[in-house]
Amino acid sequence: MNEVTGATTEQLEVMLGAVSKEVNKVNKEVEKVNYILVGVVLVLFIGFVTLLFSLAAIIVDAWKNRPSNYDELNSTISNMKIKLDSYQKSEDRLNFLYTKYPGLKKE
Repeated sequence: MNEVTGATTEQLEVMLGAVSKEVNKVNKEVEKVNYILVGVVLVLFIGFVTLLFSLAAIIVDAWKNRPSNYDELNSTISNMKIKLDSYQKSEDRLNFLYTKYPGLKKE
């Protein structure tokens, strides 16, 4: 018989077994929570790295595409429109001449 608790050795062993089972259950739950936390931290880390790469891509894109490149593209498009209008006017003139002088048209 134990002097502090007043229980016998067998009773103490039964109580110790019950407590160790509960401790094992709690340890398993803590282990599950640890796995979940590791997963959440991993997902957040991957998201953060993805955001950093996206930001870097935006900065590089803004650095490479300067306004001078845009102006050059805009002038090229304007020149192409002018040429297209010139071709359209030439085609209109030829169609007018073909209607006025049907013998000019090559078959």
